[in-house]
Amino acid sequence: MARKITDKQLYKLKNDELKAMFTQVTPYEFYRDVFPAGSLGVHGDLSVRKPNLIYTMTVRKDAADEKAKVYARNTIVFDDLEGLQGAAGAEFAVTSPVSYRGRNRTAANAYHLWGFCIDLDGVGMDQMHDLLYQIQNDVLPTPTYLINSGHGFHVYYLLEEPIPLYKHLHRPLNNLKHGLTRIVWNAYTSNIEPEKRQFQGIFQGFRMPGSQSKLGKRYPVVAFRVGEKTMIETLNRYVDDQYRMTDAEEYRMPLEEAKAKYPEWYQKRVVEGDRSRKKWNIAGKVHGDNPYALYDWWIAQMRKGAFDGNRYNCIATLITYAIKCDIDKEKVLTDALELVPWLNSLTEHEKNEFTEQDVYDAFTYFDDAYANYSIKAIEARTKIPIERNKRNGRRQEQHMAVMRAVQSVVNPEWREGNGRPKGSGEKKVIVHEWQDAHPDGTKAECNRDTKLDPKTIRKWWK
Repeated sequence: MARKITDKQLYKLKNDELKAMFTQVTPYEFYRDVFPAGSLGVHGDLSVRKPNLIYTMTVRKDAADEKAKVYARNTIVFDDLEGLQGAAGAEFAVTSPVSYRGRNRTAANAYHLWGFCIDLDGVGMDQMHDLLYQIQNDVLPTPTYLINSGHGFHVYYLLEEPIPLYKHLHRPLNNLKHGLTRIVWNAYTSNIEPEKRQFQGIFQGFRMPGSQSKLGKRYPVVAFRVGEKTMIETLNRYVDDQYRMTDAEEYRMPLEEAKAKYPEWYQKRVVEGDRSRKKWNIAGKVHGDNPYALYDWWIAQMRKGAFDGNRYNCIATLITYAIKCDIDKEKVLTDALELVPWLNSLTEHEKNEFTEQDVYDAFTYFDDAYANYSIKAIEARTKIPIERNKRNGRRQEQHMAVMRAVQSVVNPEWREGNGRPKGSGEKKVIVHEWQDAHPDGTKAECNRDTKLDPKTIRKWWK
């Protein structure tokens, strides 16, 4: 009877086979290719106003004590890339193919996207051979790099030209990455079924070449150069229509046009300089005076729906709920770390433990930019269905008719417009009723359900 290959033996077999086919590169060579010379800031020279590479690593207060408290630390890397030395051999060091302003890897600080990285887990030798076959036969776009991360691969598609990370481009870029993940992680390239694939955003950090894999100190993350850099137009050809990034989405509306189309926004943001964000925070509306109710509710949903494959996204979502409910960072960090033993107990695939490092990396999501994270996005990423407000089996039109009938009994005068144009009060009620039934809903969804004019919806939106 054949002896089962261990994960560490499998790691070495992958490296040996990839070395025979492709060029293994050093961490410096890899990151120099991701961030070409001259693209990052210069240490000590404030006149060079350019973004930087930032990586996050975990540090123990007592390096000699494996049980010592672990905390996360960001390191800024300038154009000379000397700062990468700190990640060499690190137990846990992650970054993304994104350059940032400031000192933190947050969506608000993101400046340029230099590529997409797809996390492909559950890759044995058969799955690696299938992945290479699909690449060689143009079933999949040829990646720039394959990174042996231990149990799987990080599949990098570097871009010929970086994309400025304007906020209106975050969603279409994430959507394109979602489509790429769907085709790269398929029934042949992973021994984990596609229904459990992990979808991650463009800001997701990944273990850095030269740092440790989950297998330990003797098994570093290794990078292999496979193909050339690519373009959005090329990647678009491989994904389904719904995931393609169109030219229109790359268009940035001039301020003068925005002033004409969105005068209230222009007055608030440009004239008054108000940069505050309206948070998607329904805790007070739905749960009364308990600011923790929505947050605690999500922990309960995790308890029912977490599995090996969605745990990181569950914690990332817990962090977004903390932001929605104005819960401080220390509390959510403490709560998340307390969940680690239970989440780790859900491990199905050997050596795929859920650790404290996963929690620290998820804290990329502790940023107001994720305050409006939608229920649909949460469901897509965590695979946990979220029940909407019930209408007792009634269709939207029937539900609204019943609500209006009840209102007529409670307050027969409710339709009186008090001088308003005929029907305007009714439309206001329709919009408000729809919002009450869909506290997380958007104006676009309201328009789709009610067929009201978008201007009317904006007028009565509360």
